[in-house]
Amino acid sequence: MRARLNLPQRIGYASGNLGKNLQWKTVDFLYLYFLTDFLMLDPWLAGFAIFASLVWDGIAGPLIGYLIDRYRDMLGSYQRMILISAPICAALFCLIFIMPLLLPGSAFIWALIASLLFRTGFALVDIPHNALLAEVTRDPTERGTLTVYRSFFSAMAGIAVSIAGVAFFKSQHETNLGGIFGFVALVGLIYLVVMISTALATPKSPISASRIIGRTSLIDASRQLIFNRVLVVLLAVCAISALLIPVYFNLTVYFAKSWLGNPKSSTQLLLWYTAGQITSIFILNLAVKHLSKCVIAIVANALFATSIFFFALAPISLVTAAICFALVGFAYTGINTMNWALIPDSIDRTELLTGERHEALTIGVFLLIFKVFAGASLALTGIALTVIGYSSESTGLAEPPESLIHIMTVVPMLGALINMLLLRNLRRRWK
Repeated sequence: MRARLNLPQRIGYASGNLGKNLQWKTVDFLYLYFLTDFLMLDPWLAGFAIFASLVWDGIAGPLIGYLIDRYRDMLGSYQRMILISAPICAALFCLIFIMPLLLPGSAFIWALIASLLFRTGFALVDIPHNALLAEVTRDPTERGTLTVYRSFFSAMAGIAVSIAGVAFFKSQHETNLGGIFGFVALVGLIYLVVMISTALATPKSPISASRIIGRTSLIDASRQLIFNRVLVVLLAVCAISALLIPVYFNLTVYFAKSWLGNPKSSTQLLLWYTAGQITSIFILNLAVKHLSKCVIAIVANALFATSIFFFALAPISLVTAAICFALVGFAYTGINTMNWALIPDSIDRTELLTGERHEALTIGVFLLIFKVFAGASLALTGIALTVIGYSSESTGLAEPPESLIHIMTVVPMLGALINMLLLRNLRRRWK
């Protein structure tokens, strides 16, 4: 059985995160703005269209994962699924922008329909690609290395979308739609080329060819996942990482507005955050070769909590905030990367305990947990802003702005400390 991949194979597999995140981050960063400021939809209608698609995305993930596991002998390899689904997803991505523009009289309906279809198409590629991490190798160190490579390509996609988005915004209120169509088509084309290359470059594993896929019902398969206490604890870590820790990032613009005097300063802070991410990737690539993933995750959460504590005590200025954001970006990349790296190992444990291997279903459940709690984190942030009296029409906060700092620090720090306790428990269970 293959243990290690060579460099071209690692890059081939991990570059799939570049393609996926080009699409995901484009929708995440620009689609709400596109609906409200290009199509002039009411914000609540635009928000409902996106919310409905995310709800469906959360439901569809585990269902698609279960069906892939159940009918794997008919569907073939994950690489084959990616080759078939990637062109469909690329076309659906273009449609979520093009259809509402071509039919402005019913823009909301077409935006909703296209978004639901796109989320489905995205899952048909995303779940097989993520499941490959559990199948392409069973070496824990190699899985950690692959996850680090994935994080690098995800960061590159974020930078690319941020830069290319400038052209997107320039098209606002212009009658020439060529700029929008060109931008969307380019992202779709790059995605398609990258995902096809990923499918062709990733080696096929003997795991799928040698094992028998059980015809377990969805309820019984879910029970088998719950029986794996390691997976349950890991999912709790992922939930906390998505719910409490991102509150710090969610409040970046509000911090820049109330403390630094200019919301545009948030872009500089995010650049420093990205610099911390990129630096972390190189350190993580070395760490996974010498330390267990649980230990790295504990250290990353400890560094995150320490960085937040420094942010709370340091004098507020753009320089100190930039340093803190770089440290936080460094630490959070370690948290997120190790969460993903530990998932394939938990799949192995389910197989050891139950005799059945639920790769795609486990990935679908993980994505469901992540997306639900990430959405809850945004809601929690909104509630917190309401409690402290934030108003978009004012230049600051109704109460002293220290309350904003308290939320930005106490909530994420609590999340990191809870994660450290859970990871210690996880490490003991793994032993």
